[in-house]
Amino acid sequence: MSSWRKLNNKRHIHLAFGLAIYAFSMCYQWQDVIRANTRNMAAVDTMQNLRMAAHPKLLDAEEMIESMPQIDDVPPKNSTIVPYPPINHLNETKRTTPTQLPLRKHVVAVRPEDSKPPKQWTVDPKFKGQKHEKQPQQQQKEKSSSKQDLSKDSDSPKEQDKSMSEVETPKPQSRIHMSQNITVDSPLFVLSFANHGNVALTRYFCCAGLDSDTFGRTFVDHRNGQYKYIGDCMMRNLESPKKENDLKRLGSKAVLDGCGAYKVWSEMEFVTHHRHTDVKAPRKCFFPALQPKVLNQLFEAYPTSKVLNVIRDPDEWYHTLSPQEKQRWFKWCNANHGYVFPEATAPKQAWISFYKNYQKILGEAVAKHPSVTYIEVDMTAGPGKTASMLQDELGIPPRCWVGAAVKPGLPKEITFPVFVASLPKSATSTSHDYLNCGLGSLEGSHQWTAYADTGKSVTVGECWRDNIRHNRPILENCGDQKHWSDFGILKPGNQCFYPTIDGGLEAMYKDHPYATILHTTRDSKKWYGSARKWANILGRWKDNCRGFPNATVADETAWTDFYDWHTEHVRQFAKTHPTMTYVEIKIEDEGKTQKTLDDNFGFSRTCWGHSNVNPHKEDKKKQKNIPSMYTLDQKSVKLTQGPAQISDA
Repeated sequence: MSSWRKLNNKRHIHLAFGLAIYAFSMCYQWQDVIRANTRNMAAVDTMQNLRMAAHPKLLDAEEMIESMPQIDDVPPKNSTIVPYPPINHLNETKRTTPTQLPLRKHVVAVRPEDSKPPKQWTVDPKFKGQKHEKQPQQQQKEKSSSKQDLSKDSDSPKEQDKSMSEVETPKPQSRIHMSQNITVDSPLFVLSFANHGNVALTRYFCCAGLDSDTFGRTFVDHRNGQYKYIGDCMMRNLESPKKENDLKRLGSKAVLDGCGAYKVWSEMEFVTHHRHTDVKAPRKCFFPALQPKVLNQLFEAYPTSKVLNVIRDPDEWYHTLSPQEKQRWFKWCNANHGYVFPEATAPKQAWISFYKNYQKILGEAVAKHPSVTYIEVDMTAGPGKTASMLQDELGIPPRCWVGAAVKPGLPKEITFPVFVASLPKSATSTSHDYLNCGLGSLEGSHQWTAYADTGKSVTVGECWRDNIRHNRPILENCGDQKHWSDFGILKPGNQCFYPTIDGGLEAMYKDHPYATILHTTRDSKKWYGSARKWANILGRWKDNCRGFPNATVADETAWTDFYDWHTEHVRQFAKTHPTMTYVEIKIEDEGKTQKTLDDNFGFSRTCWGHSNVNPHKEDKKKQKNIPSMYTLDQKSVKLTQGPAQISDA
């Protein structure tokens, strides 16, 4: 027993001795690091003082240059597109958008403080960036010119500088900064109802210098992962179980916990697309401004926030509504919004009363929180007046609102309607969200639509199938949406209809010969692996559909061959129908995704995400973002005014 104690004592002594040596070595190393950092900081200060002494204005010029717009912020120019075959009436000159204009070259002339400014500064084309004084003979000729010329080229230094800033050497336009009162902790919430210029507001805030990191619109920006709705994130926070004793509060989490950290929040409402006609699940629809409890918790969490509400003439607003919108709100949103939405077939006066009630609910909720600033923008007011008011409230120059209020043309010449002719699990949901984001919310149909005459909900496939059977136009009474996706039917009892297989492509061409076919494809083996996990869709195709493989779910070869056949089938159809615009996106190369979208569509980069991801248990446990598998191959995309030439890549 004594020998065992001696052994333990020796171990303790060795351990203590080792720790002492380690601590001494670490202190010695930190002393060296501190000395080295001190010498480096002294050297940097010395160099900075020398530079300031030699060129007092040098640092100011560097700051000015840093504030100039960065070239990387401008999307690349569009690649050359060769139409095949040539069609005269479709090959007109395309509209030029601001992103296609060449960058202006700025010349910054920095004058030393000790030297006096010359009488006139000009820029010689041979010596860009240098300055020289005009010769006396040249000045004498200018003095003898007309009064109009004298007003442009005066001898006054201030007027000369003003003239140069307007004509010859424009000053670099620095980045626009919003009011310092708008921060992540004191944000701006846009709580306008639908069809109130949300796209114009997006252009307005982008002009103010906001990007996907500071401007939250509809989706939470998950880079290289799945996008989720901001409104859905808010609802989950509000519905979370309460764990503390304070049962009066609506939820246990902050209302925007995990939903992003933005300075401006816009389009926080959402309506998802359902798989059943009659839906009772309240989680599928969310309008924060129609729930006073939600607004109260939002304003309690952000007591110094601002609320921006855009209003317009109620009669004009009513005429912007489509039957699909009214049916969707009435069917899917009344359950958890106090049944405030009128019936889809209700008269105009009922919807105008709803519109006024929306403004009343929002106004009363803001009035209960005096620290919250309420900003109302009237769309009937002139752009100049509104721009001046917004400048006072938000600190954004008026030119941003004036430019945003003018509806620009589309980034590309897109001929509507757009048909997403892809099989399920081929980025159809992602394509729908992308087009909706670029064209405006509720501009497309994905799986569901509503009859135009009755407003009754119906699947897109059923409406199209009935029209084809009765020899009617394919979109008759199905809605006036600009783009359509996931328009197949798959129900028990042999109810199966997929337009790309059952004659729908021919009907599209017959009624819309200049429409656009967007074809998103992927590797057939990856598609099989994804479809096999999705709601037994392969087995249901086998049991209910003609034209699909009569093979078991485990027969990978049969299903991959079918997918490759479908891809080639759509390609050949586009080649034999030259008036339709064909766009094929092969979702393979992640590095070229955004560049390809910019070159061919021009919508915001935040519009393309990864929707409808198959769940993974391990990722749920780790709460990590699922890496995006939906990417594009630049070589395989050819946007043409007619069939595309598909590369073998």
